[in-house]
Amino acid sequence: MNITVQEKYNFPLLKTFDVDSEITNFLNLKFDEYFQHHDLIPAENIVYVSETGGYTMNLLEWKNIEYQKFLNSNIIDVIAKCLDLSRDDFYLHYNHMFDYACGGYVKEHKHDHAEDYVFIFYLNDCSTGETVFFLNNHNEIDKQRTSIRVYPNKNRGVCFSSMLFHKAEYTNEAKKIFVVGVKLKIA
Repeated sequence: MNITVQEKYNFPLLKTFDVDSEITNFLNLKFDEYFQHHDLIPAENIVYVSETGGYTMNLLEWKNIEYQKFLNSNIIDVIAKCLDLSRDDFYLHYNHMFDYACGGYVKEHKHDHAEDYVFIFYLNDCSTGETVFFLNNHNEIDKQRTSIRVYPNKNRGVCFSSMLFHKAEYTNEAKKIFVVGVKLKIA
């Protein structure tokens, strides 16, 4: 896909969306199934800081046929709709599930070294642990003036440019999220 000035394009910086409960329920079932057979990778305590939490390997490598089929249909469809692209205009770079267990937080960071867009699917409700996005990171005043908080509510998702600095506030709850990194196929 080559984009010229004559073509229409609309790449969002940050966008929230509703996630169908069937998707959330499936991901929660697969989350439980994965942990029955695999250990969590402990939080590295550099960016993702938790005494008890952990995350999965890159689930693109998980040899679960049902999960891969779901990923390549349902999740791809959500991403295509949010980015207003065809399924052939992007590919999945990685996906993980994070379990904060009894608490933790994520320090400010961005993903532009690895992918173009990131999708977070919130798998359960939490009253704390919101994701904070900084639309401007030039100085502390602009950074705070343009910060946006997305609360972890089940069946909510957020799509954002990998160039956005963001962090997850501390939670002492068992927050669970599904994260997908996307690379665009554009020249």
